[in-house]
Amino acid sequence: MGTIATRRLNIFSELNMKWFVVILIFAVLLAGGAFFVGTRLNLPMTFSGGQPSEQQASAAPSEPVQPEAATADANEETSPPQSGETPAGVSESTLLANISRPELMIRINNLGTSDARAHHELGRRMMDTPGDEIAELTNEMLLYRGPGLTGEQGIHPLLRTALIRWAEVDAVAAFRRTTQPDVPAEISAMASGTVLRLLSASSPDQAWSLSKEIEEIDHRNLVQKQLLVQLGASDPSFGQNVVANDEQLSQEAVDVFFSSWAKSSPLDAVEGASLVNESRRDPTTISVINSIAMTDPEEALAQIQNLPQDLEQKALASVIGIIAEFSLEDAKDLFLRLENGTPRTIGLRSLTEHWAMEEPAAAASFIDRLDDPIAKESVMPTLLDLWSNRDPMGAARYAFSQTVTSAITGGILKIAERLTDDDLESTLAWANNLNENQASRLFVQQLYDRIALNDPGKAAATAKRIPPSFDSQMVYGTIARRWALQDPTGAATWVETIPDELGKRRAHYEVALQWSRTAPSQAAEWINTLPGSVYRNRGMIGISYAIQDVDPAAALQWASAVDGESEFRLAQVTRIIQDWRSTEPAAADAWIAASDWLTIEERDTLEEQAVSAAAKENGEIPIGETEAQQAAE
Repeated sequence: MGTIATRRLNIFSELNMKWFVVILIFAVLLAGGAFFVGTRLNLPMTFSGGQPSEQQASAAPSEPVQPEAATADANEETSPPQSGETPAGVSESTLLANISRPELMIRINNLGTSDARAHHELGRRMMDTPGDEIAELTNEMLLYRGPGLTGEQGIHPLLRTALIRWAEVDAVAAFRRTTQPDVPAEISAMASGTVLRLLSASSPDQAWSLSKEIEEIDHRNLVQKQLLVQLGASDPSFGQNVVANDEQLSQEAVDVFFSSWAKSSPLDAVEGASLVNESRRDPTTISVINSIAMTDPEEALAQIQNLPQDLEQKALASVIGIIAEFSLEDAKDLFLRLENGTPRTIGLRSLTEHWAMEEPAAAASFIDRLDDPIAKESVMPTLLDLWSNRDPMGAARYAFSQTVTSAITGGILKIAERLTDDDLESTLAWANNLNENQASRLFVQQLYDRIALNDPGKAAATAKRIPPSFDSQMVYGTIARRWALQDPTGAATWVETIPDELGKRRAHYEVALQWSRTAPSQAAEWINTLPGSVYRNRGMIGISYAIQDVDPAAALQWASAVDGESEFRLAQVTRIIQDWRSTEPAAADAWIAASDWLTIEERDTLEEQAVSAAAKENGEIPIGETEAQQAAE
């Protein structure tokens, strides 16, 4: 039984093997035929589920395509590959390894920082280049002006490495090559600094001596500051000697060295700062204290306590801003330790810069309680600027509560600018309901100035919404000035429609003034056509202002033609005469003598002013003035 079964199994295995061989041969023949047909017809050889894919079907040609080798002329040379291309059958690495270095640099120049393989090949060659040949490679890289070897943070790492290799062989030659005129300026400063920093590790005196050979001042300062940073960390004793003996160093360079020193040895840096020459001692000490405060505020305050009182006050004021970043309450306590004077003003400015960004109203309340008008005035622009970033209307309400000064005026200008850029309609509605005072009038004027700068017609239309109780003459004057600068004819037409009488007078003056500066003859024609002496008078004063510097006699002729307003006319004539006398007194006096239209009172007034001017030059008390007036003046 077992023998029969075994025999049947052997027969079955032999039959299976025969069929397997037959099937295998058939499959090989089928595959070979398919490959032959495919290559002759240029068909794709991948399949999907027994059927060609859509992409394969669309790629299949309707007619057989002859191979390029069969159609090309056997004697025709193939064109070389273009820059950045790899020839068929040649790997990218092989191509880069076989091209010359100048060709490699050209490729980097064409492809820039994206050509990573070219950069890698250049780096490989640089590391394989013998030390005595590295100068040639580095020189090529120094002269390179394309995007591939500049990098985002100064020179490219490959160029830095090449410089280091060259400096290891001959640092002096490497440095002097980097400072030659043919090396691009943006590369020269970084390259020379790289070489000297390496040299300073072994020979700081030689590195410093070489830095003095750099002729371009900004370049030399940059490199020397880089060296001083390194000396502060690695060789402070030599750096201290440099600072003590090089009088050409800027205070900034000295501060850089001591700040670097303070990071590794703060107490030694403080002591070293006390030994510099007297003219640099205070700022250097403060710089060291500031560096310490950035990492250890308590240590900085402890060092401040050991300083002389005058320097202590300066140092406290200097670190307040740094302390405020850690603790605003501690910064306020430090400020209150300052006495009135320059340090207190500086300290308040630093405190305000940090406080007003987060709590401007609280900072303003703190400032208002101070009995130091000079310090308060100095921080108003900063306070209002930072406050208006968060809450421009809140900043404006605070400004309106203050006495108008130059600082408040500057703050109001900033606030008006920001509010104009926001919701203009809401801003105008809010502004038209303000209580009138000097500050709010200034704000509204600046608001309309910003509008008129972009669209004077819109400013003119919205100005009609200003309440009648509000003194709006300066607003109309501002709009007229902006409009006249852009379109004097259009401005001249508009001023006749202004409903506010004082605003209308001011607008006539502004149009005449601006128009006369660019086209005086056209402005004169317009002035002569104005109805009513009041508006014509303002026009004549406007043109006299515009031309008085170039032709004071003609300006006086216009001013003296003012009709029916003798005090107004005399005021303008007096102003022009005073200015003319400051440059040509004889000509001004001659004009007065020849002006028979002047009344006796007007002539006496002008003569008294001439005597007063002469008396002032001699140090005497002018006629009609008291000693108190002269002292105030």
